[in-house]
This record gives sequence, structure tokens and C-alpha cells, in this order.
Amino acid sequence: MLSGRGRKRAASKGPSAPRSIAATSVGLVDGEMCLDLDYDEDSIAEVDMNVVCDGVGRFIEVQGTGEKMPFNRARLDAMLDLAVQGTPSSRRYSAA
Repeated sequence: MLSGRGRKRAASKGPSAPRSIAATSVGLVDGEMCLDLDYDEDSIAEVDMNVVCDGVGRFIEVQGTGEKMPFNRARLDAMLDLAVQGTPSSRRYSAA
């Protein structure tokens, strides 16, 4: 932390709004990772995750649930990678 006696506060322009955002869902269905789950897949997924990223791949929101089974860190990382890599450009929206 930069505030306190004898320290100067860092100049901040506030958080910058992302130029674009992208959202998708990923899940584990019948033991296989799937991207962009439809309702039928989502309803039977063992693991279900929603991911929102900005245009440079930084996470805005990550929400995941082990619906029918717990999942480990390796699975989490793989699902996040799939979500970031698999979000089509048609799902990116300008924040103008």
C-alpha cells in the first residue's frame, strides 16, 4: 500500500473501462470439456463455468460450479484456457 506517513499516493486516473468484453460458458459434459454450452448440455454438465474477459484476455468475471463432482486446479486452468481461446470474435462487444 502506498498511502501512509512519509509516502506519496500514486496518481490514479481510476479504473479504465475495457474496450471490448466477451462472455462464454464452458463445462465438463460426459467427461469432455465443451465450449458455449447450450441449455441441454448445461443441464447435465458435471462442471459448469461462465467466463467474462476483456479484449486482451483479462478476466472480469469467473463463476464455476462443480454441479455433480468437484474439479481440481488443472481442470480449472484448462477450462479457463478453453474459454479465453474459444470465445469467437462475434461475441465481442464494444464498450463505446
